[in-house]
Amino acid sequence: QVFRDLLAKFKAMIESGELRVRIVRNRMVVELPEGILFDSGQAVLKKGGETTLSKVAKVLKQIPDREFQVAGHTDNVPIKT
Repeated sequence: QVFRDLLAKFKAMIESGELRVRIVRNRMVVELPEGILFDSGQAVLKKGGETTLSKVAKVLKQIPDREFQVAGHTDNVPIKT
């Protein structure tokens, strides 16, 4: 039931392509599409990425007494500074 409730809350974001949701080993995995957070070789969060993360955080804040694991990776393009 918890998963169904979360899916309903994420529905608009899923439909717009802002994120994907899947269940793996009884855990919900929320995936953000490649390139939504950062441009390749950059370290500054994109405005659209900020917005998406804020929406996800707003949904997750509504779930009391839960722990969340956040994972990510980068591309192999060096950051030029």
